[in-house]
Amino acid sequence: MARSGCGALSSPPTVCLRRGGDAAGARARRAAAAKGRLAGPRSPRPKQDVPKPRPTSGKTARQKEQNPTDAGPGFARLQKFAEALEGLTPTIDRSPTTTAIADVEGQLGSAELNNGRETAERKREPVEMDETTAALAAQFPFQLDDFQIKAIKYIVRGRSVVVSAPTGSGKTAIAEACMRHFLGAGRRIIYTTPLKALSNQKLVEMRQRFGVEAVGLQTGDASVNIAAPLVIMTTEILRNQLYRSRTIAPDGVEGAEAATDAAGDDDFEDVALVVLDEVHYLGDPWRGSVWEEVLINLPPHILVLGMSATVKNPGDLAGWIRQVHGECSVVSSTHRPVPLTWHYCHADAELARARLKPLLARGGRRLHPSLVHPSARGKQGEAGAAAAGGQRGRRVLDELVSVVERTEEDDWLSVPRARRVPSMAQVVRLLNSKGMLPALWFCFSRRECDLCAIALPTQGIDLTTPKEREAIQRHIDLAREGAPEAVREDLVPSLLAGIASHHAGCLPAWKTLVEHLFQQGLLKLVIATETLAAGINMPARTSLISTMTRRSGEGFAALRHNDLQQMAGRAGRRGYDTEGHCVVVASKWDEPSAAWEVLKGGPEPLESQFSAGYSMALSLLATRSLPDARAFLHKSFLRYMGGAATRQRLAEVAALERAAEDLRRELGAADGVGSEPELWQRFRAAQEAARSAKAAGRRLRSAARAAHGGAMAERVAEARRETPCPAVALDLEGRLLDPGAGPDSLALLPAWLLGPSEVDGKDDGWEAAADAAPGPPRYVCLGADNRLYDVPAHVLAGVRPSVPAEPPPSLARGSSVAGAGWTAAGPQAPSALTASGTKGTAGWAAALPGPGAFEVARPDPGTLRSLRACADDLAVAQRAQREAKAHAGFRRAARGHERAARRLARVEESVAEARGELPDARDATWRAFKRLLGVLGKFGALDMGAAAVGAALLACEGTTGGAEVDGRGAAGAGGGGAAAHGAQVNGAASHGAPIDGVAPSQIQTVKHDATSEGRMGDTTPKGTPPPPPRSIPLSPLGEAARQLHGGNELWLALALTHAALQDLAPEHLAGALAALAAGDALSRPGLRVAYPAAPAAAAALEALEGARLELERAQAGAGVEVPVTLDARVAGLAQAWAAGASWAQLAADSSLDDGDVARLLMRTVDLARQAAHCEQLLPELRAAARKVVRAMDRSPISDLVH
Repeated sequence: MARSGCGALSSPPTVCLRRGGDAAGARARRAAAAKGRLAGPRSPRPKQDVPKPRPTSGKTARQKEQNPTDAGPGFARLQKFAEALEGLTPTIDRSPTTTAIADVEGQLGSAELNNGRETAERKREPVEMDETTAALAAQFPFQLDDFQIKAIKYIVRGRSVVVSAPTGSGKTAIAEACMRHFLGAGRRIIYTTPLKALSNQKLVEMRQRFGVEAVGLQTGDASVNIAAPLVIMTTEILRNQLYRSRTIAPDGVEGAEAATDAAGDDDFEDVALVVLDEVHYLGDPWRGSVWEEVLINLPPHILVLGMSATVKNPGDLAGWIRQVHGECSVVSSTHRPVPLTWHYCHADAELARARLKPLLARGGRRLHPSLVHPSARGKQGEAGAAAAGGQRGRRVLDELVSVVERTEEDDWLSVPRARRVPSMAQVVRLLNSKGMLPALWFCFSRRECDLCAIALPTQGIDLTTPKEREAIQRHIDLAREGAPEAVREDLVPSLLAGIASHHAGCLPAWKTLVEHLFQQGLLKLVIATETLAAGINMPARTSLISTMTRRSGEGFAALRHNDLQQMAGRAGRRGYDTEGHCVVVASKWDEPSAAWEVLKGGPEPLESQFSAGYSMALSLLATRSLPDARAFLHKSFLRYMGGAATRQRLAEVAALERAAEDLRRELGAADGVGSEPELWQRFRAAQEAARSAKAAGRRLRSAARAAHGGAMAERVAEARRETPCPAVALDLEGRLLDPGAGPDSLALLPAWLLGPSEVDGKDDGWEAAADAAPGPPRYVCLGADNRLYDVPAHVLAGVRPSVPAEPPPSLARGSSVAGAGWTAAGPQAPSALTASGTKGTAGWAAALPGPGAFEVARPDPGTLRSLRACADDLAVAQRAQREAKAHAGFRRAARGHERAARRLARVEESVAEARGELPDARDATWRAFKRLLGVLGKFGALDMGAAAVGAALLACEGTTGGAEVDGRGAAGAGGGGAAAHGAQVNGAASHGAPIDGVAPSQIQTVKHDATSEGRMGDTTPKGTPPPPPRSIPLSPLGEAARQLHGGNELWLALALTHAALQDLAPEHLAGALAALAAGDALSRPGLRVAYPAAPAAAAALEALEGARLELERAQAGAGVEVPVTLDARVAGLAQAWAAGASWAQLAADSSLDDGDVARLLMRTVDLARQAAHCEQLLPELRAAARKVVRAMDRSPISDLVH
């Protein structure tokens, strides 16, 4: 039962009713009066004249083709397609109220809810401008706002700036003005974005502003005119360039740190400005470190313009940049050029239509009273009046009274939430009648986006005129000529009706077509996932939010304030709309108050996600000495924020520690403890043993459940290929993992498996559930007791695909399942939900076979033995505790001791929070760095032994004694792991280890002597140990890992240097590379691919599996949490594409969306391209990788540059 919340796909029959009588008229008049008081006066903002984009001519396209490019064979074809789209002008008269604008920043986001504050900000005195700033501002056809002028003044005067403002408020205008200033002075600018798609869009926009020759592009897929004075690139590309521009000073050279800091500036000498668009991505859990690495590495003469959506703490970011880079100011604004009005839309079942209500009360400080249940309005009124006071408090009560009188309009609040949800057709008709189109409808399910877009035209929704349909058809014909694979023929009728879907499952060319049609005003409704809110220029008049909760890897959670505002802020087109609208659509999962709870929480603070990974560790080792590497890690935003918090708490530490000392003295004098010390020690030892046994048992059971659940999920998927509803046995009591439970003691419940949980039983729900969240899925089952059960996969004890009587597939979609009232199954089954069956399901429940008909899938015997050992340890410890407690006088002493111990624990926890935990977090990155060095050394990526590495780390830290390289003693002997894996590196085998399957003449041994004596100029007496090295060199394997980029660079290097991959044919190598790249591109447990891997590729992947497990174990032992992925399921897909299969064949023979297939193949091509350019790999592998690139880099994969 998916929480898509996009509304029902069909509308109920229209019912026309009339309310009569004077009472109804009075109620209507009171409602109108209340509505007027609550809404307040609203003055329209004058429209601004904004220039429309200039169409690109054919001559310009020819000029583009003359630019130096390394973008692959599909770039020119897609350039021509994009140019044709730009040049195709619709033959209709477009009204300003229905046409989007392409050259205005498309992101609209967080806005101040209090309109009074906006008005006050607009009425402030204008900011004074110097001559340069005034000249730059005069180039715009509209008057710049105060915050824009301030930011431009700071940049012109040589100060970096962090701009935090609502998306759509004009931050791009600041960047454009600053770029004009420096381009006029002959300086270079780098403009970074977090997304390739956004970089491609910025390329088009900036070429329109500055000319084709002045703008270049550099992403992982394309390099176009990179010598231009303005280059747009992804932030990762700038990060890699900054690392490559540095050199490392040799050991023993004086001033090495200063030399290192100055190195590489020549490569950026003529760069005056770096624009970090969407700099709030610094808080992204997966990629945030990249922004911090850029800002730390950036040469100090370069100014930084960081443009962020509204966050809570922009001053912290500016303060950190000031500390690590140079002078930096912050400019914040909550002003929205186009005011945003919030609405709530629900179904009116009586009138069979959708209704629109204001979401917020006047002033925007609370939920509108009409959305509060009548029983709760009194409390809201009292709280609001008390908080407001005086005249304002009376106004609050007046509003509530006016709403409470309209009791007949409150009926919708009393019906179940599922009946409040309007159909999408009802909502679209309502928006169209109120002139609130074009609109973006954000829905959190790709499948629902497509289904709703397809269904709306069948329900009579047509939003285009005949001329608009003709213009759309011309664009579709052009797309069929330029990128036929990308055209979604099932969505073409919707496109002609002015409706489209947009999500990551579509090919980029299709998304480009949708974006262009929407910007031209030809599309009136785009149903999209939240990825559309991440910077793509598609402003609308209205944004719609389908639900306030969404599914993530950790379950269902409410939308974050920043994410909600990012989507809502897309509404309101500057220069065309005087008001934007955000409509929260009623959902069966949320009350109206859910939106208010998110809004009133305010923007979330920007938090550092800085963490050390293999790529960072290898780059630091290659470009810095160890002291410099440690200094680099200590410059992070994470450490900056941690230091400030620590200083605030230091004043509390002394008093807390004194209290802790008093409690320790009390514990030492506790009655019974001093007189029976041995007894007490035995008791505490038994107590600790019991805790350890319980913790070990929990860990083992958790791992066993995960393994069993994954195995059962595969068996269910296999069984469902034979029957839609296989029979299963449920172990609701969890006795499968009881080591003392025999086969006869299991209490199994036979059940029909109706479908996956949270997908409403749709036939495509298996893929939808797998795509929603990683890990074993949950299933909805009908038990033999005629009850419905929602259970995780590990509850399944057996699967029987074929039985004499099977329920029809329609049972899984029955109303009894979709509308079930789920409750917890009880303490014996804490992970299961249950609901009552119906009379219609009783017959099928009775037809189930008995428990003996199932073959029980027991867990691994080794796991059961381990669980039995934990249970035995626990029993022994508990028996020892009971014996100690039986001693005379022990209980009284123990109770007093435990009370004092709990008080001491609380105080010590407070001390740790104030002094220990935060500094611990501040140094966590350095400890993680050392753990990474331990794993790198163990697998031969460091050209230095473990002892030398440990000595270097000790010297760096200024400590003595033995050292743990990885923090857990996992350093091992340097180089052993590479030999174990048969690492094959061009010109070297790490530390001279023999390589399986390769003649010795093919490899030269690298000999490293970290303690060599008698160097020229060395005056150290013989016999004196040399000083520890300041830097740690990389081995050829380490250099290979440094040149590769992916989720786990060490794993990629180990795999690409493994003997199993060296002699593969190009198409088989493509399959192996896809298996390596799939972890970054896919997370689909229910993946289905019709192409099996060839025997040669399958054998290579089987050989790699052993290496993968070894690296995974080494990482676990060292405390390194970096995924080590190898997905053999997708090898056949890439192999077929490399062998010449058509796109239609691939799309039809897998359960992946087009966009997922394209992303997987693009990642495979990217990894092959990296391997082809990696000098440390053997020539044969590099040659095969080049052939893989040539075979796979064809349309539509070659078109992904767009």
